[in-house]
Amino acid sequence: MTTTDPNNPPPILPYRSPDPPASNDLALWAWGFALAPIALLLLAAGWQNSLLLGLALPCPFLAVGLGIVAFRRAVPPNVPHRRRAIAALCIGGSELLLLLMAIIILPRMGASPERANRVKCASNLRQIGQAIFLYANDNAGRFPQRLDQFLADGSLEAYVFVCPSSNDDWATGPTKAAILADFAKPDHCSYFYLGAGLTTTVSADYVLAYELPKNHDWEGFNVLYGDGHVEWTTAIWIVDELKAGHNPPPTDPPPKPQADIPR
Repeated sequence: MTTTDPNNPPPILPYRSPDPPASNDLALWAWGFALAPIALLLLAAGWQNSLLLGLALPCPFLAVGLGIVAFRRAVPPNVPHRRRAIAALCIGGSELLLLLMAIIILPRMGASPERANRVKCASNLRQIGQAIFLYANDNAGRFPQRLDQFLADGSLEAYVFVCPSSNDDWATGPTKAAILADFAKPDHCSYFYLGAGLTTTVSADYVLAYELPKNHDWEGFNVLYGDGHVEWTTAIWIVDELKAGHNPPPTDPPPKPQADIPR
């Protein structure tokens, strides 16, 4: 039988209040939601399933929310429950940061190729314009009848006649004659030429060549003008004016027809 020395009592340990049972459950749930997006994203990539990707998106928010609650309920500090909550907060917070970065960066990355394609498309028209004016200098100021003669004489390559944002393909073939025959088929030239039979006396605002706005999702299109410069414009209505034979096109859009007013 153990006796206690009244002069040397045993140390009194500080009271440790147990963690509420719910704190451990919350920490485990937070940990689960923090790890769930990793598994769901791997499955979504392997199975190419967008539903799994949608299920992964709210998990970081739940992991952070439950981690905060579990962290505040776990007492005293530095217990396993609080450590699990901290780990869930770190993982969930990192996933949230990556998600926000993806939301901000990915749309800009998607738009960058289109901006580059617009620049390349304008460069194509600029090269076509230079070839047109070089031809005019050698032919008493007369513009060429067709653009394919620049393929015939080797002034331009077939890729110059295709907007990179369009669905058109370069004209190809084993010989120059085969390339010209392929070029004459649809979908091998993205640009409409309007300079046949004209001379360098056309006005600076005369449209020599243009593309269709559908090449750039109807956001605008590139135009080659009579003075040789190329310009990006969002005035989609110009295409209808050119098709109607109005060249140079008017600077202002045509008035919209008024609806009949009942009398």
